Amino acid sequence: MPESDQPLQPSATNRRAGFRINDRVLLEWRVLADPHFSAEAISGLFHPAPYQSLRLRLSDAEKGFQDCQNRLAKKDPVCVEALSWLDSRINTLSDLMFTLIQHTGEDSDLTETEVSLSTEGIGFISETALRPGAWIALRLVLLPQQESVTIKATITRCEPLSDRNGYLTGVQFVELDSQTERLLARHLLQQQIKQTSRP
Repeated sequence: MPESDQPLQPSATNRRAGFRINDRVLLEWRVLADPHFSAEAISGLFHPAPYQSLRLRLSDAEKGFQDCQNRLAKKDPVCVEALSWLDSRINTLSDLMFTLIQHTGEDSDLTETEVSLSTEGIGFISETALRPGAWIALRLVLLPQQESVTIKATITRCEPLSDRNGYLTGVQFVELDSQTERLLARHLLQQQIKQTSRP
């Protein structure tokens, strides 16, 4: 998404607010009739994602692998490089598996979407017009690690596109807990490193 189209502005109280990347995530949302929904109630609005336990196991394995790789880097850089290539192959197979799941309808409510993402909000193209000020519940599945989060948010802007159907939609996260914020911040950093290291 072009810089001029970014829907959110950095907060003076959160330096990471300005840390934004263009990304692809699995996304779904629900309009909230009551803005006082609790985090538990928001999670209950979405059907449990099929194979979520498998995704969590893959995520835990990735965290353990990264920890071991960081410690091994001090002793054997060649071994670390070999493990990085192996990890890349495994991640590719994981991406392929979950892509096949999505295409067969197992995660039919989740749509892979291009977004502009930060720890304070998200921008995306919506097929439906959403009223600025409206409250929504979001479910994001971060790729490729397949980590799922549910977040309460409010619409900050929704403008029709001039060149095609759809609406440029800006969303600000509300009442984000520290665990979810850390997960998003880690994902943003990993994706930025990956994007900047590409030739």
